[in-house]
Amino acid sequence: MFDNKKYCKKYYREHKEHILILNKKYYEDHKKHRHESMGKYRIEHKEDIAKYRNEHKEERNEYMKKRRKERRIKLLNIISNGNICCVKCGCDDIRLLEINHKNGGGNKELQKGKQSIRFYDDILEGKRKIDDLELLCRICNNRHYLELKYGELPYKISYKKEGYVL
Repeated sequence: MFDNKKYCKKYYREHKEHILILNKKYYEDHKKHRHESMGKYRIEHKEDIAKYRNEHKEERNEYMKKRRKERRIKLLNIISNGNICCVKCGCDDIRLLEINHKNGGGNKELQKGKQSIRFYDDILEGKRKIDDLELLCRICNNRHYLELKYGELPYKISYKKEGYVL
């Protein structure tokens, strides 16, 4: 029996470059028309769109909140190789975990015009290497910053959780 799904996958692999060129050409040829028609629609239905958004505001907010949480957990999993916890103290409360640049310079990366959402997208899409990143809780991340700035600190941080041993 003919398996269309396998055939399509094979065809795509063999003709990927040509398909991408055709898709790009199609997008460029139709971009102006698509933007014009969407612009007209938005202008003509401005009140309807606003009404719909107001009626479904709470649903949309809940949906977006859920999506952001799922995305964050996926990102933390990638950076931590599936062990979501602070590498220094073991804190596993995802609300407290942050992405730390091991050698510093995280703020500089974002100041180059890259928004944090793009930074996250690059990691999720595999466009950015993660070997210079680690997960730290907010406290350990602040300590890391201070140690880079002032040298070794005379403080110790521990995380105590029932059933958790450091």
